[in-house]
Amino acid sequence: MTVPWDEPFEKILREALPLLPADSALRAGTRLSDHGLDSMATIDTLLRLEQQYEVSFPDEYLTSETFGTPGSLWAVLSGLRAA
Repeated sequence: MTVPWDEPFEKILREALPLLPADSALRAGTRLSDHGLDSMATIDTLLRLEQQYEVSFPDEYLTSETFGTPGSLWAVLSGLRAA
């Protein structure tokens, strides 16, 4: 199965997940908090994504649901990019 997101997204997320082994697949349903995404890493990831994709996350998307899994985060990011 092809990963639904691009390489920059994968790279940014992997750098924020110290507990995800380098040889483990990053799947859409992977719980980010289970792999080391804490509040500080969430903020850093948010800023890096905004810079990389030239978007701004509105306050209503700054939730644990948005940053819960790669799939949920990519869905929000994709929607912001399309707007």
